[in-house]
Amino acid sequence: MRHSAQHLDTLPRFLHLPVRKAIRLFIPAWGKEIGSFEGTTQGDPAAMPMYALSVVPLIQEGERMVHQTGHGGQVWYADDATGVAKLEALRRWWDFLKDRGPKLGYYPKAEKTVLVVKQSVIAKARDIFAETGIKIETEGTRHLGGALGTTQFMEAYAKEKIKKFTQEVETLSQYAETEPQAAYAAYVHGLQGKWTFAQRVLPNTAHMYQPLEEKIRLLLIPAIIGKAPVRSPCQKWRPWNPQP
Repeated sequence: MRHSAQHLDTLPRFLHLPVRKAIRLFIPAWGKEIGSFEGTTQGDPAAMPMYALSVVPLIQEGERMVHQTGHGGQVWYADDATGVAKLEALRRWWDFLKDRGPKLGYYPKAEKTVLVVKQSVIAKARDIFAETGIKIETEGTRHLGGALGTTQFMEAYAKEKIKKFTQEVETLSQYAETEPQAAYAAYVHGLQGKWTFAQRVLPNTAHMYQPLEEKIRLLLIPAIIGKAPVRSPCQKWRPWNPQP
């Protein structure tokens, strides 16, 4: 709260309101209400700016530590911190977060932390991060809607996401038969953004989206406009089957 007051004018006063007294939480299963002093609750529009401001001092201290120790670098998205460096520097960075984090309201969790290393240094990594509880991987791991790791891991991850996107298009196509405008809005403002993000964070996977393109062309678009699909200029013509 003090940090936000140094950088902003009206927001600190707004954030101060939910921490002045307990927030009323209603528990239907219990048939009563309880008081919460957490400050913000899920769905509160003030939650994200409050947390973003509170974690800034830790990020700034981390940046100073990075420059002083020669750590490769760190990036943050809300409470998700990512570091890249040699193993020894990464261990110092982890120890820094464990030491300074709780004092600034940030609590690193080893069970949710993944260290991705090359196969050639897996033994060294296990030795340096022994007793930390951090999971060590050599293939890769999920990262903020994308993936980090080998080409094979990223392609496998992209394949699963595209499979899910394709299933969503099939479901949306069914709704489009009776609610074309709503389906079009869901396509433009919802699903399309998910695909765009996936292509940004998973580079070199454009060739894997052909099945999704087929579902859009053969199922979704015809269902929205109420007409048979238009033949693709890049493919040979084939009869339309609404349920291939």
